[in-house]
Amino acid sequence: MNSTSGVLADARIREAIGHAIDQEAITEGLLNGLAEPASAMLAPAVEGYSDDVAGPEFDPERARELLAEAGYAGEPIPFDYATDGRIPLSSEVAQTIQASLADVGIVVDLRGADQQAHTLKVRGREMQGIYLNTWAPSTVDGDLPLTDFYEPAGNNNYAQDPVTAELAAEQRGVTGQDRLDVFAELLNYSNEQGYFVPLYVPMNNYAADPDLDWTPRADGLFDFSRTVFE
Repeated sequence: MNSTSGVLADARIREAIGHAIDQEAITEGLLNGLAEPASAMLAPAVEGYSDDVAGPEFDPERARELLAEAGYAGEPIPFDYATDGRIPLSSEVAQTIQASLADVGIVVDLRGADQQAHTLKVRGREMQGIYLNTWAPSTVDGDLPLTDFYEPAGNNNYAQDPVTAELAAEQRGVTGQDRLDVFAELLNYSNEQGYFVPLYVPMNNYAADPDLDWTPRADGLFDFSRTVFE
């Protein structure tokens, strides 16, 4: 979310959006169980992921309370998404989110575009409200996603919060559990501030001949350099 202007500058409205989105309506309903709800900006296979990070719970009533506290009066919020490209069923995902938000009284203006135009808007920091995006394939280590989402020059950093930048840099100076603790602190802080709403981690879908000797990579890339038929 662009949390620097408009109604999304109010953390209560960002928090309400997180509580309003029904992740299972996407993962189980739309994607037929081929994804799992996410709690943070890092997937479970990525270094820096922590079970201690809590994502926003689906709680429409709490969302309505927060909107009332913030004095939200139905101002339309732009919602950008790509109609093709990196996210399968992206239009349907966006429409499912729109329905969840409408249920608590949040009005969004859906703005679909092709993947190239959408990516250029992200990189140019032209998003005015909410936008749907993905980080894929995974880099296995969480440092690069943190750079992109939480440091000042990051393409997806629409918050420009010095706290996130400091923590993103701090994790580079420590190792082991200390590093994981910094990751958890940053990702929990991000969720509390409502800078992003973690949605889901998709499963890699493929069919393979039983005679194929191949082990999928954890980062989601398909590497067949050592693959053989038995």
